[in-house]
This record gives sequence, structure tokens and C-alpha cells, in this order.
Amino acid sequence: MIARRLARDGIALLVALLLLLSARGAAAADEALEAQRLVATFSARFDGAEQLGTAIVFALTPERIHLVTAAHVVRHKGRSPTAIELKFGGGDRVVRARLGQFDDKGLDIAVLVVERRDASGLDLDELPFDRLAAAGSAKRGDPVFVIGNRRNALSVNVTPDRVSGIRGEKIAFESNFVVTGFSGGPLLNDRWQLLGLVLGDNVPEGEAIAFGAVAAKLKEWGLPFALRPPYADGQWIPTQRSAASTVSRLSMALTECLPSVWPTTCGRPEDRA
Repeated sequence: MIARRLARDGIALLVALLLLLSARGAAAADEALEAQRLVATFSARFDGAEQLGTAIVFALTPERIHLVTAAHVVRHKGRSPTAIELKFGGGDRVVRARLGQFDDKGLDIAVLVVERRDASGLDLDELPFDRLAAAGSAKRGDPVFVIGNRRNALSVNVTPDRVSGIRGEKIAFESNFVVTGFSGGPLLNDRWQLLGLVLGDNVPEGEAIAFGAVAAKLKEWGLPFALRPPYADGQWIPTQRSAASTVSRLSMALTECLPSVWPTTCGRPEDRA
């Protein structure tokens, strides 16, 4: 009798573990898709040259969409591009952008501006701006993800890279995935929160600037800034509430069943006698 109970409990425990892992995987996939909504790919055309890059939406106003990218992508031999064509979130629709403020001597960041009238019809409402990681949270060895422009298409690594070093405001990470078009894209932690802005690749490493430094410069320029951590009054707010709720319920169920590895069971109260 006890053996049958233990066998049944073992199966129940295994099923609960599989469901929990599946729910967590689904939640992570949802988080990745949400993060991609803040990312745009673009091409910058110069006389006789074209450069590919990636940009991050940091604010929306009724009139404009503000994005930040790496300045070296939109500045070529001291010149600004004659045209910038941009696509949001891996979509197919192309919109025109213009170059705003830039710092191509220090931080290597630049602002791109899209007029809202030029982006009418695009799904830009309720963007997940609660994606900003805590300042200084990146540590050597941490898993990280990057989203960028690979041959004019949005690309994200499936297997995480690892932070290899922190040098001041610069974050180095091991990567054979990043290519030239990733400059200006996001460096994200394993909770898909924004750690930095990718500046370039130097295989086997990539380099990003901590987003705190980027945010400070954007605010110094007097620009609106909507990105924020997923916290309010010191409490974490899940960005995917339904998935997080599923994981929480399964975790509670699993915790209740854990004592069954000893000679008691989870399930019906009469089974515990």
C-alpha cells in the first residue's frame, strides 16, 4: 500500500515539475516577445554607403516616437545620413526617421525621431516601458541576451551569452552571435530587463554601455524618458501577470506535494491518514 502511494506521489511530483518548467518557459517566451516590441531595426544611407543598426524606444509623446541608438551607425566620416528607414519590432512596415541629438565623441549614442503621423496604424500603444534593470545589477558571469539587426531582420540569441567584465560604464560580454548591425540594440538580463546599449562586436566579445549612463544623457538633453524598472513602492510587478500567476500556483502545488517523498502523500486529505 505504501509502495503504491509512493509511486503515485512520484508520478504526481514529476508531472508538477514538468508543468512548472513548461509554464516558466512560456513566461520567458512571452517576456522575450514583449521586450522585442521596444526594439527597431533600421538602415542609414549615406552617399555611396549604407549602415545597418538597431534602436530602442525610450519614450512616446502624442507627436513623436523617441529611440536611442549607437552614434557611429548614424554618423559616417563626420556626416549625417541622407535617409533613415526603420522597422518596429521585427515588422515589415518601413517608416522614415530623422537624426536628433547625438554624442559621437563620448558615449557614442544618438537619438532617432519618428513622427507619430508617419507611424499611424502601428501597434505602439502600451509599450512595455517597465523593462529597465536596476543600476549596477550586471555581474560577471550573468547570462545576457541581445536583440539586433541581422541583414535587415530582427534577431535574438536563443542560448544566452555571459557577462565577461564590467569596466566603468562599459559591460563586456562573451559573444559570437553579435554582428555589426546589432549596434544600438539592447543588452538584456535573463529577466529580459534592459542592462545596456550595444556599441559593437569584437569577437569573441561584444561591448555595451550601461543604460544608466544612456538615460542620464537623454535626460540631460531634456528629452522625455519613459523607461523604468518593474518596481513600485519597492515591490516587483510581473510584466506578464498571467504567466507569473500560473507559475506561482504551480509552485504552491509543488510545495504542498514535496512532503510526499516521505511516507505521506499530497492530494486528498483522506490519503494522508
